[in-house]
Amino acid sequence: MPHPIMVANGLNLVPLKHASIEDWRNNRRGVRTLFRDYEFYGVVDDVWSSPNKSVWHVVNYKATAKKDVVTELDDNAEHHQSYQRQVSFYTWLMRQNGHPVSDCSYFVYSTGDNQLGAFNNQLMFRTNLIAYQCDTSWIEPTLTELIQCYESDQLPNSSDKCSYCAYQSNANNLVKLHGNDNP
Repeated sequence: MPHPIMVANGLNLVPLKHASIEDWRNNRRGVRTLFRDYEFYGVVDDVWSSPNKSVWHVVNYKATAKKDVVTELDDNAEHHQSYQRQVSFYTWLMRQNGHPVSDCSYFVYSTGDNQLGAFNNQLMFRTNLIAYQCDTSWIEPTLTELIQCYESDQLPNSSDKCSYCAYQSNANNLVKLHGNDNP
């Protein structure tokens, strides 16, 4: 039976009924595949399908609290970019397992209203459905690079664009300045 958000958005979809859906949602099991002898996996929030199950859609649930309702993903927002990569990776994983997953995925995005005068043990959410066209073309080249880096005897060069590299560089500079006098 369709969920009201599917009906409200004119989608002829239903929640997928599949023997493995609970495994795919479980953090310890998830959706798994081997790529170049390494296992990769992810955990989907949900999968919706056409009534005849010929086309599936990866669905991700997101929530935030702010004044403005989230009605679309902001391609300039780093966290939205990571959400897009996340559902694209899940789409790729499902396809690696032979499932008929569409490039079109969905975000059920709930925005909590943080402008209300009092909390009173009640949260008010405004929920929107956001369609996203996945791009999986980057996944296998990226995994190949990751594997090559992992298998290499050489550490990769740091990058000015990497926040982890910047953190490590700053930590190293602090150690140089102060020595190892901290217990």
